[in-house]
Amino acid sequence: MKDRNISRRGFLTQLVGGMVTLGAAKLPFLIRPLTQYLPPRKSQGNLFTRNKKPLLIVVKGNDAELMLAKGMQALGGMEVLKRNSTSVTIKPNFVAPQPFPVTSDLGMIASLVEYLRKGGMSNITLCEISTISQRGNLPERKFETLGVFKAANEMGIPLLLGKLDEKDDHIFTFNQRWQRGKEIGIHKFIYHSPLIISTSVLKRHLPGWMSAALKNNFIAYGPHRWYAHQWSSKGDEGIRYFDHTIAEFADAIRPELTIIDARSILTKRGPTLGYGAEVRSGVNLLILGGDMVAIDSYCGRIMEQYDDTFKFRMIEPCLSYAESLGLGTADLSKVEIIELET
Repeated sequence: MKDRNISRRGFLTQLVGGMVTLGAAKLPFLIRPLTQYLPPRKSQGNLFTRNKKPLLIVVKGNDAELMLAKGMQALGGMEVLKRNSTSVTIKPNFVAPQPFPVTSDLGMIASLVEYLRKGGMSNITLCEISTISQRGNLPERKFETLGVFKAANEMGIPLLLGKLDEKDDHIFTFNQRWQRGKEIGIHKFIYHSPLIISTSVLKRHLPGWMSAALKNNFIAYGPHRWYAHQWSSKGDEGIRYFDHTIAEFADAIRPELTIIDARSILTKRGPTLGYGAEVRSGVNLLILGGDMVAIDSYCGRIMEQYDDTFKFRMIEPCLSYAESLGLGTADLSKVEIIELET
């Protein structure tokens, strides 16, 4: 017969184990690691304003290099960007081994690297944080398929491939304003980067409705990221949970500059090709600025124009929560928008 006597430690172990089994999906704090929390990454804030409003630049054209140069110049050029640092981290979107607009265009990144280098940036790093795919494929295989290793070598810049599965590479941050996740693990290199440029694409993303500025920061370590995905299938409350998580992850990182390459966009479905996703070419826009909420608000209107299955109201809860965290404004009347053509 099994011994019914159990130690206090054994009892607590079984008790907590049962609580986790029954309640982890709803109560992620039950398995919160015992660790020391730090505040979110110390961002330089929005460097790009005019008339006390956030500055949003939209460039229409066909030449990526010219569009980028014109957009950066309209933001204030390199003098604004390198005011506090000549070291910069470029954070792309390499979510899957599929080409633009599923992932960041390497040609656009090469143009950005060249612009930064000519402008006086002395230390440029391309950094993406990834994980093992559901099929068990290693991130290195995805990067090889996309040609990222070769491209970084040709650009002459270091490539850092961080892995979401490696806890020791992350710093756990805490913000009492966060309603969903009380700790968010950020890769150490990202956390300590003095300047971050987020280079993303505009596409549909299920869950989350749309991926652009805010969603490109969805790179946190640990269970909170997976809870968000699990909860997204649990009705309206689950969708709100995921929307809030997007904003909280963006709050933990706060890149100084976001560049959205919307020359082509992914509509109907996403974040990858298949299952009815459609690539819409000829949009020919590049959106730049320091206000992620304003950028997503602008991008939401672009998506609504090109995708009849998308409604701007879908992303309003995420934008509203992001506003409450101080990430920017969704009210474009409060934004200085400059639209240019090349």
